[in-house]
Amino acid sequence: MSGGRSSSGFSLIELLIVVSIMGVLFAMSVPAYQHYMQSSALKSATHEIASSMQNLRARAMSTHEAQTIHFALDSTGAGDFHVHNGTVRSHWDLPRNITYATGSGTGLTFGTDGRASTSTYIILKDASGQRDTVSVQLSGIVLVR
Repeated sequence: MSGGRSSSGFSLIELLIVVSIMGVLFAMSVPAYQHYMQSSALKSATHEIASSMQNLRARAMSTHEAQTIHFALDSTGAGDFHVHNGTVRSHWDLPRNITYATGSGTGLTFGTDGRASTSTYIILKDASGQRDTVSVQLSGIVLVR
């Protein structure tokens, strides 16, 4: 038998070093995660608007009734973008910290042939200034750019 000590665990110093490294990595990843979440909310809002407009265009063609949609930050309880023909039928709110960029806040109507009353851009931005755009062509085609 040998009289030496056998150690099968980690020393306190080794454990503190590992915990410190993990803390630094965590602290560095938080800003990246926050940026990812902002970017994700912006893309989600953009795709929500595009999808709503595509559905509205399809409804106009299938019901043979023109469909109108407006874009403006909510001040009336009608939502940040809403569909109406006289009264508000459907409305949605933008995610937190997502707003319309300058030049947005308009509306358009899809006719029974699927064409849009005007060609327009709906530009959204997040708190960091990143922007995303929904483009509507006169033909009624809705694109995310």
